[in-house]
Amino acid sequence: MWKDLVNTLREWLTAQTTHPGITDVICTRLLAWKTGTPFLSENSGFLGLEAVITLQDSIGWQPFLEGCPVKGWAETQQRYYTWIGSRQTGKRWLSQVIRKAWDVVWDQWEHRNGILHSADQIVIMQYTDNAIRAEYQLGYLALPQDVHVFFRTPVESLLDSIPAVRDAWLKRVSAARARQTRSGEGYQYEQQAMAAWLQQH
Repeated sequence: MWKDLVNTLREWLTAQTTHPGITDVICTRLLAWKTGTPFLSENSGFLGLEAVITLQDSIGWQPFLEGCPVKGWAETQQRYYTWIGSRQTGKRWLSQVIRKAWDVVWDQWEHRNGILHSADQIVIMQYTDNAIRAEYQLGYLALPQDVHVFFRTPVESLLDSIPAVRDAWLKRVSAARARQTRSGEGYQYEQQAMAAWLQQH
């Protein structure tokens, strides 16, 4: 994911007519920073670039991503624009780079957040499915008559239904069972059902 984001950044920098040396160093440094790989020494012949790289290396590349690049990037890019006869400015270029860096960080955060939420959702679904199976094992004998209808659907069919249906089923049956347990009704049935379930497992 990070490599893809950096490649997108490289394409964007190229489209902004960024000095090739600047494009290369920003992208290679960000890749190395992410993996903890030592930075390679740079021997850029373009005026001022090597000093800027050294200064950025000294404070790290996270500040660069957070919108706090060291002084010298805009000036170095401005010299390149002047050299190729471009009317663009290094100052505006740097402002755009900062915004693009924020986009990279945001995309990375969204990607990671999506993975975490997906993992959480899987755990929740597994918990719900296990709870439904446990309710079917306990059975409906100890529950009120109006709840018996919920057990007419085979458990595997219920587990194949959408999450909203499974959640609603589990809430309804669990609530009914909790009421019966608190009132003491059906306790004997639950004991027998649980004993039978334990013998099978």
